[in-house]
Amino acid sequence: GAAQAFEGPARQALVTNVVPADELANAYTLNTLLRQGALIVGPGIGGLLIGGVGLGWTYIANGLSFLVLTAAVLAMRPVPQTPSESRTTWDLVMGGLRYAVAQPLVLWPLIIDFSTRALGSSRALLPIFAKDIFLVGPEGLGWLNAAVSAGAVIGGVVLGARGGIKRPVPVLLIAYCCEALGLVFVGLSHNFWIALAALFGMGIANVMAEVPRITMVLLATPDDLRGRVSALSWMFTAGGPQLGQVDAGILASALGAPGAAIAGGSAAFLAVLLFSAPLFKRRHVSYADAA
Repeated sequence: GAAQAFEGPARQALVTNVVPADELANAYTLNTLLRQGALIVGPGIGGLLIGGVGLGWTYIANGLSFLVLTAAVLAMRPVPQTPSESRTTWDLVMGGLRYAVAQPLVLWPLIIDFSTRALGSSRALLPIFAKDIFLVGPEGLGWLNAAVSAGAVIGGVVLGARGGIKRPVPVLLIAYCCEALGLVFVGLSHNFWIALAALFGMGIANVMAEVPRITMVLLATPDDLRGRVSALSWMFTAGGPQLGQVDAGILASALGAPGAAIAGGSAAFLAVLLFSAPLFKRRHVSYADAA
């Protein structure tokens, strides 16, 4: 977790230096396809390796794969440094925060993402649904988790086929609403296949929200602030889901898993409506306008 806090913002800030602005959304669509595809294929490969060579060698192979990717990054040409005046760490941090607060296309997508993930997380509830509601056991749980990733892959393919989004703000807001309502449908459903379809739809909505959000935040941020704003973005987008799992567990203990899903999804939907006004005013903004 601590390593990702350094790696994630640096990777996001680096992408804008190697990918043209008009191709940034497509680049993040491809990134989402690869990441979600790995979530589908990875467990199967891991299972084969554990069965063939054991858990220890599987961890070693996984670690070596990171070394290969690290070598590929080190082989890239260094990004040119822009000269800047000497400032304290506190001033640097506050500079990024002040910019994010003053820029609606940065601030409000992050607030909406954090609030919806903190209120409407499904991951912690799926084991309860698989075991106690649908009675499908570990295999069914695997299908429930895979449905979200499969939906994200399809969503990425759709975004890639469209060749870009002309008006990212409406797409982002609708996607967050659909994802929240999808969780409500999971809670209302007592049928495994209906819940599977709802989770698949949530995966599509997730990528439809993620790609415009990341692209807008990066394009709306100047080069000298991009690393700091990316770090702030990482705090929001990584912290929300973790808090959401805690919330989901507390709600599930009080209301049961279906009640927790309905309450969490409804709260996430209301959060989108509550925080969408500043973005709705900018619904005609394109990626070019954000840059």
